Amino acid sequence: MDNFQSQLEYFISKSPDFFKDGSLTEIDNKHKKVISNAYDLLNSGFTIESLRNWEGQSDMGVPSGYSIFSKAAIGDASHSKGFAGFLGIISEKVSAKLQHLFSFSTLLDDISIVEMVGGKDFLVDNPQIDTPGAYKYPLVNGYSVSARWIRYIYLLTQIRNQQLLGQSDIWVDVGSFYGGLQGLVKKYFPKSRIVLVDFHHQLLRSYLYLSAQYPESKHFLPSEVDQFSKLSDLPEGAFLYVPVNDYHKIADKKANLVSNFFSLGEMRKEYFASYMDSDLFRNADRLYLVNRFVSSPFFEKTYDTNVNVQDYQINGRKSRYFDVFPVNHYMIVRRKLFERNFFRNTSSSYFELIY
Repeated sequence: MDNFQSQLEYFISKSPDFFKDGSLTEIDNKHKKVISNAYDLLNSGFTIESLRNWEGQSDMGVPSGYSIFSKAAIGDASHSKGFAGFLGIISEKVSAKLQHLFSFSTLLDDISIVEMVGGKDFLVDNPQIDTPGAYKYPLVNGYSVSARWIRYIYLLTQIRNQQLLGQSDIWVDVGSFYGGLQGLVKKYFPKSRIVLVDFHHQLLRSYLYLSAQYPESKHFLPSEVDQFSKLSDLPEGAFLYVPVNDYHKIADKKANLVSNFFSLGEMRKEYFASYMDSDLFRNADRLYLVNRFVSSPFFEKTYDTNVNVQDYQINGRKSRYFDVFPVNHYMIVRRKLFERNFFRNTSSSYFELIY
């Protein structure tokens, strides 16, 4: 724990603008709340469990759960107000069990999809439970996975199948969260140079996660971004952590692979364009994108943007691969819509695009 805390403090000391993300003009409402929660968490006590499961985000795992007729459920009901309260408790337990069932079914589908595309070896070799900050979720079909982890396994499989990275290539990923995908890619492409772009608190998570997995690698922190006039100047096997407010420092650079998974479609259009129109995105050898077909459908305005699949077209570039993103595709989540709480699929599915 002492080393964890010292690593945390070291990252912040090497990040001059660490506590300024909340004042960035481009932040949408969702991320304003996420950033605020992140700062609150840092003030109240950031632990290794906070790497990937906290108020703002999670691994989206399937909890063990318990029977609606267990002693725990009856015990809860005994403190409620009469028979109506008891029925309310039972209803909550049934709802939780249904959500558990839907989540479990989705993971079974996702495992089959990963096996279908040739990623079974990655599932076997990379149990989530063996990685830093992982919760001990129950095994699913013999695999240690969560909804987020199996998404990373699928993306890793596609990177291999589509030959998107060479052993010493430069990969820039915009929106890296805690670095789970980067950790997997590094394992199979150990000499690749990996650049992560995200908010400071997410880069902190990535640094804590990746430095624990790869302490022998070079980790260049936000205050060191300026020292690389070209990304090819990065040593083989190095990580570079770039805050979103410093994206302009690499926007004109060249990379072999540039990727974004899910977050471009959450940005307001003018800031979305600042990425898509940058030299980094336009001139990369390969571009790998997964985002919503429609960011905010008219019947459920999910994000503060009107970005849709048409906005991802790049003149002069021909797509190599385009299809529906299959992982988590059949996920059903209970949420409120039209003043009614019920189980629903997401309002827009996701596309998978490789230029």
